[in-house]
Amino acid sequence: MPTRTMASQRLRLHPDEFGQAFPESRDSRPGWLPDEAFASVKASTEEFSVLCQQRYIPSTVPQVRGLRLLYLQPGGAELSEVILDIDEDLRREGIPAMATFNFRTDLGFLVVSGDDFPVVRSLLVEAGHAVEVPEAS
Repeated sequence: MPTRTMASQRLRLHPDEFGQAFPESRDSRPGWLPDEAFASVKASTEEFSVLCQQRYIPSTVPQVRGLRLLYLQPGGAELSEVILDIDEDLRREGIPAMATFNFRTDLGFLVVSGDDFPVVRSLLVEAGHAVEVPEAS
């Protein structure tokens, strides 16, 4: 059972499915990614990846598909607290999740597999949070 750590938050499910691409080129923004795309580029010495709507990722690029993105505004500390509410349950269920937020806009993001989304949504609701899902999702 989730542990309550804070006031209820409202998370919104982005209507698009996302993918995480692992391009060979370490360009800060790959040429195949249009300017209007929602994207997050992550780079380390071990890995370079681009999280974006999966429709933009070429089939020739290694990728993980079928990811869903929940977002929260404001998102910094609030997203951390939301994740703490369900962290133990996510680990028990073996559900991986990626969380990040933008310092400038304080928009927080939680990314999970589309297959795991129903369980994650239930855990969030059990913890007292609201999850808005667009009609088409």
